[in-house]
Amino acid sequence: MNYINAHDHTLICVGTNDNAIRIFDESNHRVVSSWIAIYDQHAPIQLSHSHRPSTGSPNTTTVYGPPAKPVVDWNQHLCRLYASNSNIDYIALWDVERELCLYTIDTGAVNGVHCLLSDSNGFCAAGMGDGTVRCFDTRSKETVIPTIPPSAS
Repeated sequence: MNYINAHDHTLICVGTNDNAIRIFDESNHRVVSSWIAIYDQHAPIQLSHSHRPSTGSPNTTTVYGPPAKPVVDWNQHLCRLYASNSNIDYIALWDVERELCLYTIDTGAVNGVHCLLSDSNGFCAAGMGDGTVRCFDTRSKETVIPTIPPSAS
């Protein structure tokens, strides 16, 4: 959850479990805007068990991973929204006024994004599921990713 325009007409930005962004007017609690910010293309995992039922067909179970946790950061200075979730390996950079995805940033990690922080110069830091922190310069799509490893302690 983030405040948008906290100094003026305050809006509340919320990332949801269904990968949507919803923006509410704080004064009347109504939805001002809503859109799907993240497209998660992960299919359910199929597990085959070694035993076979009497019909001779393999026993297949569909297993779904843990629900994705939305991760959102609002950058007031740039009027941009950074969105991701704990099950995907990219960050979507949104122009909120136009509800337009400017581009996505591949994080290079397989453990998902667990927290985001951006600054007014266009830099973004993402805390990954494996404990690393990856930093991005969002001014360029050709971003080098310096990685800060988790501490040994």
